[in-house]
Amino acid sequence: MDYHFPDGKGIDVAEFVHKAGLPIKIVILSMENELPTMRQAEQLGVRAYLIKNLSSAELLEAMQQVFSGEKVFMWPEQSVGQATEVQLLSPREQEIVQLVRQGLTSQEIAAQLFLSNYTVETHRRNILRKLNMKNTAMLVQWAEKFL
Repeated sequence: MDYHFPDGKGIDVAEFVHKAGLPIKIVILSMENELPTMRQAEQLGVRAYLIKNLSSAELLEAMQQVFSGEKVFMWPEQSVGQATEVQLLSPREQEIVQLVRQGLTSQEIAAQLFLSNYTVETHRRNILRKLNMKNTAMLVQWAEKFL
């Protein structure tokens, strides 16, 4: 759903769904990427908060992640200064970083976590994007310091 509606905000719908305990996976598309708004959405059980300038391939990938039970939040660049980098990663992403640090390949990680290779590769791309890293070597160095 769009963050802005003509007569309200998507976050209000998310709050209603959350309070009612409805089993609905909410994905918000917005032009806003302000940390407080995104944190509120996360607290209300929103499964994804995406910025509207996504490519169709990125949108499809995000939707696949949501349907597989993951959360997808496109955190603003400045959030790194306001939250630790580790907090930017989901528990599953942190688990994958630990396994990469141990030298496991994507195939080995997929087998160990009972995931598809595609899902592991998607997590790895998201981890690199969230941490603003270019390759696995940088990720391993970071993991040795912070995990």
